[in-house]
Amino acid sequence: MPSGAKSVTIFINTALVGMPMSVFKAYDVRGVYGEDLTDDIAYRTARAFAAQFSPKKVAIGHDMRPSSKPLVDAAIRGFIDSGAHVLDIGMCTSPMLGFTVASMQLDGGIMVTASHNPKQYNGLKLLAKKALQVHSGSGMKEIEKLALAGGWTDGPKGSVEKMDIMLSYLKHVKAFAKDIKGIKIVVDAGNGMGGFTAQPMFSQLDIELVPMYFEPDGNFPNHEANPIKPETLAELQHRVVAQGADLGIAFDGDADRARVIDEKGNAISSDLLFAALMTHELPGQQDRKVYYDLRFSKAVPEAVKAAGGEPVIMRVGNPFYKEKLQSEGGYCAAELSGHIMYRDNYCVDDGLFAVVMALSMRCQTGKAMSELIAPFTTHVQSEELNFTVKDTAAALAALQHAFTDAAASFLDGVTLEGDGWWFNARASNTEPLLRVRAEADNQQLLDKTIATVRKTLEE
Repeated sequence: MPSGAKSVTIFINTALVGMPMSVFKAYDVRGVYGEDLTDDIAYRTARAFAAQFSPKKVAIGHDMRPSSKPLVDAAIRGFIDSGAHVLDIGMCTSPMLGFTVASMQLDGGIMVTASHNPKQYNGLKLLAKKALQVHSGSGMKEIEKLALAGGWTDGPKGSVEKMDIMLSYLKHVKAFAKDIKGIKIVVDAGNGMGGFTAQPMFSQLDIELVPMYFEPDGNFPNHEANPIKPETLAELQHRVVAQGADLGIAFDGDADRARVIDEKGNAISSDLLFAALMTHELPGQQDRKVYYDLRFSKAVPEAVKAAGGEPVIMRVGNPFYKEKLQSEGGYCAAELSGHIMYRDNYCVDDGLFAVVMALSMRCQTGKAMSELIAPFTTHVQSEELNFTVKDTAAALAALQHAFTDAAASFLDGVTLEGDGWWFNARASNTEPLLRVRAEADNQQLLDKTIATVRKTLEE
């Protein structure tokens, strides 16, 4: 049973059995607002969270989507009816909510956001103590059952208090901005929450800022705030080169991730950026344990070892990295989607914090971003490829049969490795897809490996 939870007897309210519980995902509660996700579900989720974890004081915040405020209001009612005191920090980034829960040692919180998803979606990220994200293995399944059951017994009412956390958050992040000066950056917030904190942070630094789409707009009028998709980066890449900027930055919708563009307009994958960061930062650290995504390039563990660090391979899912970093110690953790978590940032995944560390590296070394990344481009990687399959287990077995001479490991899905190549294939935690990422020593070998994967999965 998760820490802080209590045993609860569940009595199913049969009138609610048809409630769309499919919104309860592996890491959050998410769906189309008004159809899958409703204000009633937000209320019930807060009540269920309270029944599961018995919080005395929680924080709640929301992004810029039109549907976020009614969901927040419903969740606040749920917490108040459960007897909790709520700190309402208003519109914020997801990292701001995590910072609030962790720095103030609260009992948990809810961030209302659908991150990078299209405008019709919204969601609830649930944070337990220390800002650890609740997932299917740490209370989400129990919360789903409790939300469905209903029938709570009301006791003394809780209360709500408005709080502005911005200045405290910016002060914390700025403390890690080392020697940042004399550079020009182009920043694309995609009308998400990234500009909400980027503008006041970068205005305090001796740099030239070229903002793109900083106005929070939940309709995303210019492009999706999803820097994993190459098409969302095209305008930023062009602007970086046209403006003669030193680098570009693209935030996702709730600003817990960021993508960096080098001075030549090339998008830097999160694993190669991480390799560069760890090469620069680890030599000055006492605890050099680093947790990395099993889909990362081999350049990452090689770089960590070369910097005197201890690389620890991890399954996919950023909540697991935060837990490891807190429970077993270490310096930093990262996964391929762009979540980077520093111990010194309460183990919260924070796009702005990671960008500040990257800018510090750029200015302290005096090297261009392309030069900083170049040592880690000795391997050739694919993007993460998506395949629709009817039977995941059968598909993974077919891949093993197609690569009979490969060494196999099963940390997450299956990873197959041969002479000069490897790939990982796993079921998505958030979508009905099989995801594949491959790497090889050269493009010809990579193309050959991917061709065999495609033939096997598309037969």
